[in-house]
Amino acid sequence: MSAAIYNVVIEQGATFRFPRFQFGTLLVDANSEPILDSDGNYQIDEPRDFTGCKFRIQLRLKQRTDADIVCTITSEDIDGGITGDANGNIEATIPDELTDKVIKNGYWDLKCYNPDQTEDRLVEGTVTARLAVTADDV
Repeated sequence: MSAAIYNVVIEQGATFRFPRFQFGTLLVDANSEPILDSDGNYQIDEPRDFTGCKFRIQLRLKQRTDADIVCTITSEDIDGGITGDANGNIEATIPDELTDKVIKNGYWDLKCYNPDQTEDRLVEGTVTARLAVTADDV
């Protein structure tokens, strides 16, 4: 399955919290059409179990693996980072120290490293940088 698309606006110097993403098998009606909730969100029938998975998000200036990295967060980070659970949920936070580095628009994606050594790219999108004007006291 292709990665979902989710474009973000990151405010430089502020903690950025991605929305909670949920993955799994979609709930469908008798015509095999996805069932949406009252907010227009797809409903999950069987959640994906992320137990034992590791995750990485990278922000880059260009949509290439050899482009300059703006920042990286992982499921192993203590300050910020990414968590996944057995109910298909993934939450990710970029601490303000890393959003300080977001000075230009770019691209991001979220990869999942499964216990069986396979990898999945779950979400990708563009990054729009909103530059700060207030400087932190040093």
